[in-house]
Amino acid sequence: MKQEKNFSIICRGIKTSFLIDKTNIILTTLRSIISPIRTYLNIYLMAKIVNGLLDKLSNIYLIQLVVFTIGVNWILSLIITIINYVIQYHSNIFYKNETKVLI
Repeated sequence: MKQEKNFSIICRGIKTSFLIDKTNIILTTLRSIISPIRTYLNIYLMAKIVNGLLDKLSNIYLIQLVVFTIGVNWILSLIITIINYVIQYHSNIFYKNETKVLI
């Protein structure tokens, strides 16, 4: 019973947040999903590279894995940076509008 009440409060909070600033909520959620994926992807790809070295796979394949790892890291970092800029921009607009209402 208490969990249902807590869940309904959380749902109302999410609906209210979406009414206030939908873009910020979506981008924050997206950033929260992408950031950990980047970390685990690094661990996985580094393990593949180490296993490839131990199994004495071809150098071309290992270089491809290294380049792929660097490329994916760069792309995900770029996406996260863009999302952070957009979130900051929307936050600044929101707070400027809030101060206009209060004055």
